Amino acid sequence: MGHSISAIIGRAPINKEKAAQYDLPFFVENGFVIVALDPSHADYWDEKLGYGYENVSDILMDTKCTHFFG
Repeated sequence: MGHSISAIIGRAPINKEKAAQYDLPFFVENGFVIVALDPSHADYWDEKLGYGYENVSDILMDTKCTHFFG
């Protein structure tokens, strides 16, 4: 079964309060933070933040919203 996983990966630490504010799941591993992204979650925040995308999954998760989270 194939999988498509979208995430933002960066160096630790992460702002845990901001991650919680946007309901972003994250994992810390070996000095890096992996923030898992779900298209429906990003669709919600794109609309809430006023970025105007209707379906994030249609544009491969490369939106102002994902850059904002990064």
